[in-house]
Amino acid sequence: MTKAQLTRLEDHDLVLRVARGDVRAFEAIYDRHSAQVFGLAMRVTGRRRAAEEATQDAFLGVWRAARSYDTSRGTFKTWLLSMVRNRSIDCLRREARHDRDVEIDDALVAQLEAAERTEEQVADREESFHARQLLVSLPDDQRGVIELAYFKGLTQTEISEKVGIPLGTVKGRQRLALTKLHRKLTSGPELALAG
Repeated sequence: MTKAQLTRLEDHDLVLRVARGDVRAFEAIYDRHSAQVFGLAMRVTGRRRAAEEATQDAFLGVWRAARSYDTSRGTFKTWLLSMVRNRSIDCLRREARHDRDVEIDDALVAQLEAAERTEEQVADREESFHARQLLVSLPDDQRGVIELAYFKGLTQTEISEKVGIPLGTVKGRQRLALTKLHRKLTSGPELALAG
């Protein structure tokens, strides 16, 4: 299926393809929702670094948990925004523990937290840890392309210009990195962290 055809699919159909390891479907979801996801993360955290981390964690969570998405619990967009909101709050809490100057508005946190958050929070934290471990396990050139694309919001053409490598090389590295991440994720957490 071409990129143009993928962009015409509904979110639900794209998520089904992502659950089967379709990298292009994941890219289509990212292209469609990344600006709004990053915007929400910025509004919640107020800090670019924390917003980037929350965005990264949310999209890696989509890649990893696409099979668990349940349409009966709401739209994909609601699921994704809930994920980034929760990850943003977690980022604020981590920063607050390490930086006494950071104050978290408890009313904002209470307003944003979901009622059934406890089990999801544990799973989200585990997922976030594993996602960061998996990203670190990539070779530097592949990790760099992924970070520029998914966390800095650069297009493949912009990455090519910024890094000074051919566009085809950027595409190849990105596809290879996502394929490696998918293999590690589907092989189970123990194998994924081992290598």
